[in-house]
Amino acid sequence: ISVLGEMIEGLTGFAEGETIYVKATMTDSPGNSKESLQSTTEITIDETPASITPISIISNNDNTTLAKVGDTVTVSFTTSEILIDTTATISGQSATTLGLGSNQYKAVYAMAEGDPEGFIAFEISFIDFQGNPLIGTNETTDGSQVTFDKTKPTLDPVTIVSDNSCSAGAIAKAENIVTINFTSLETLLSTFAVVMGDTVSVNNQGSNNFKIEHQLDAEDSEGDISFLIRVMDLSGNTSEDIITTTDGSNVEFDITPPLLTNVHIESNNNYSSIAVLGDIVTLTFEANEPLSSTFVSISNSSVTATNSDGVYTGSYTIEESDVAVGGFLPFAIDFIDCPG
Repeated sequence: ISVLGEMIEGLTGFAEGETIYVKATMTDSPGNSKESLQSTTEITIDETPASITPISIISNNDNTTLAKVGDTVTVSFTTSEILIDTTATISGQSATTLGLGSNQYKAVYAMAEGDPEGFIAFEISFIDFQGNPLIGTNETTDGSQVTFDKTKPTLDPVTIVSDNSCSAGAIAKAENIVTINFTSLETLLSTFAVVMGDTVSVNNQGSNNFKIEHQLDAEDSEGDISFLIRVMDLSGNTSEDIITTTDGSNVEFDITPPLLTNVHIESNNNYSSIAVLGDIVTLTFEANEPLSSTFVSISNSSVTATNSDGVYTGSYTIEESDVAVGGFLPFAIDFIDCPG
């Protein structure tokens, strides 16, 4: 005997948890009837899907509430009944569902570049042993969440300056300290930096601001100060190698002493190589780079050298003491370039 489900549901008294049994009445041709005994087997009415609790989500990232590309996200759940079919999606993608026994299950998925950033969505659907479906469970019972972050951390601004007073800190010599400041647009897990080939410490100043200080020495190579900064955010995303500033700032390392060129001395005498009492002697010179200071003396007397388009000029008037001594007129030039 087979009976359609619709007919069963239409029986008087059909309700969740009630039982269905079978009794047969037999009637012969003359009309004699006899009722059979109640069936020894019964069917319990169950139209309620299995309950699902607890439900939790976790990532295999060092920070289990965060995930980056390649991290595995696991949704664990337990049901009140055995399931005959289970499907799950994580971040909108089909997840692998595994039975762990004792009505415990987990759905796993490896995050990919194409997945959307933010809170990772999931959905669980199943059919329990009685055939009752549950579709679209998408919330945890313990409040757990995992955030997907696939964006490399960014630094802005990044600046560099030296403690050399010349050229607003854009130049440096040996023993000067260069300072690199940078700000991260998010909280960082770790930082790494190299300045002029040396691994250096990065000091956390708070509020995602960081500082690097490095003292230069004569063994460093001349030219622009080189640096490299690499950072990692809380999800484990590593930045690109940062090797330039964001504001165009730069520091040039200079340990080469300046050189003088075109050093010339003459007098206003008709014979410029001779000077007598009252004549004016003029000393001129140039340098192969800008000078921050000059100290000039003629005949052991200090004179002021003025600079005009890179040509330095100092003048001295011949005195009686010079005439008394006679001979070549001595002069001296001390000078310091911009780095010092």
